[in-house]
Amino acid sequence: KERMNQAFFSDEAAYFREYGLTEARLNQYCPAALLLHPGPVNRDLELDNEVADGPRSVILKQVRYGLAIRMAVFELLRGQTHG
Repeated sequence: KERMNQAFFSDEAAYFREYGLTEARLNQYCPAALLLHPGPVNRDLELDNEVADGPRSVILKQVRYGLAIRMAVFELLRGQTHG
């Protein structure tokens, strides 16, 4: 959203019509896919609410586990692992 004032689209709705991920697009291009997104989600700009909250969305898990994984990676890089 912060870059929309410099975009090639007249408004957010025009951008979403062209690039937004809807249930129909997800089913058309990749019907078995799980949906990941690092958050925060720009609803109705990047993802339709139906997709973001749908059964194939693992966004909340990804965000929840992301912090723990990043902490573990930093510990490994620092050489501070125990066990």
